[in-house]
Formats: sequence, C-alpha cells, structure tokens
Amino acid sequence: MRHRGVNTALRLALLLVIALAAVGCAHRAVAPAPVALSAAGPAEPAGDPASTAAEDEFALETPAKPAYDPLIGLNRVMFAFNDTFYFWLLKPVTKTYRSVVPRLARTGVENFFDNLRFPVRFVSDVVQLKGRAATIELGKFMINSTWGVLGFGNWFAGKEEMTLPSTDLGLALAHYGVGPGPYIVWPVLGPYTLRDTAGWAGGLTLDPVSYVNPLLLSLSGRTYSLVNYTSFRIGDYETIKQASIDPYLAMRDAYLQYRAEKAKK
Repeated sequence: MRHRGVNTALRLALLLVIALAAVGCAHRAVAPAPVALSAAGPAEPAGDPASTAAEDEFALETPAKPAYDPLIGLNRVMFAFNDTFYFWLLKPVTKTYRSVVPRLARTGVENFFDNLRFPVRFVSDVVQLKGRAATIELGKFMINSTWGVLGFGNWFAGKEEMTLPSTDLGLALAHYGVGPGPYIVWPVLGPYTLRDTAGWAGGLTLDPVSYVNPLLLSLSGRTYSLVNYTSFRIGDYETIKQASIDPYLAMRDAYLQYRAEKAKK
C-alpha cells in the first residue's frame, strides 16, 4: 500500500509538471537568444554559484520609480510556490536530463523551439512598424526552417548584423503607450505585469504549439521545451537569490527595470 501511494504521488507530480509547464513554457517574458547547432553549444554554468549569467540578464538595481505591486501578498505566495517548484521538481528533472542528453542535441532542440516562436516576434515587429527587423526575422525563419532542417540549426548564430533584440506582444503594447499595470507573479511563468500578461495571452494564439493535437502532445512539447531551456540555465536563479536579502523584491525590481528598458528600444 505504501509503494502504491508513492507511485500515485509521482504520477500526480508528473501531471502537475505537464499542466503548469504548458503555461510557463508557452512564452517567456525574456526570450532566450538563439544558439548555433555546434559541438560547443551554448555556455553552461560550471556549478559555481558566483556565476554572473543571471546578473547580465537581470541587473539587480532598483527601478527609477516605485513598483506598482498591489498584489504583493498573493505574489509572495506565488513566488514561494515557484521557488519550491524549481528546487524540488524542475531542477532535479533538468539535471538528470542534462546528464543524459548531449549538449549538441539540446542546442538543436533550443534552436527548434526558438524558430517556432517566429510568429510572435514577426507580428510584434510589424505592429511596431519595425520593417527591417520584421524582414530579418522572416529571412532567418525561412532559411533556418529549410537549410537549418526545421530550425534545429541556426545559420545566423554569431552574426551580429543579424542579431535582433528579443521582442513580444507585451513590448508592442508598450510601444503604443500602454502602461505596465500591476506586477503579477504567475505559477511557473514567474514575474509579469498586467500588460505583459496580455501580450503573453496574445502570443499563445500565434504559437504553433498551441494548435498541436491531441492536447496531451502539445502539453508534452511545452514541458520538454521548458526542461531543455532550463538545462542551459541552471544556476542563474540561484545566483540572483543568493545575492539578495529579499529575493522576491530583487526579482520584482530587476524584472520591472528590464522590461522598462526593453520598452524604450
């Protein structure tokens, strides 16, 4: 009976990962940079907690104006949930996956899912009337989808003239003067604002994975993408957390500042 209860708990945990990752992996507020399919692959943390990879993405500074955080009580609960989810489930699963799957294969998978997110970036550029960026995105998608074998290879990695800043529909809304609104922490997704949440929801309608049938296959794909994405970034969250007296406030302020800077571009 005891073993049966353990098996049931493990199954419920797996279902939780799939269901939550379906949301969390659909669209990240900070999109990962495309990586080249090469023997080296993207740089991985060497296990040193002093790694600065996360600090490069989220500078731990206070935003110019006070954060609008009317849901701080609920947000802290969600932050604690995400923290537990990461350390108890996502990180152990990801470390096992990383030890089994070669870096070259994981790099190809990351390229593939990044290529699939092309519609979100393209529409965001078009809406913001960024013709050059939209043209480059279209060209990269067509070449990587063909010569790159469905996007598993990135022919433009390392070419600065073809490297574009990440964009999404939340930034498109900001371009037209829509304010960020209240700060929100969603389960698994992590930090967002009301504006970015609306952009994420719009991005779901452009994401090809949303239209994969049956639903279980779509959820499994998102879960796999989340685990693969995290396999290159284990240690980033730990770095931010260890460098902060209050990790919640550090993550909140860093995220709001990051998005404010992105909205200016």
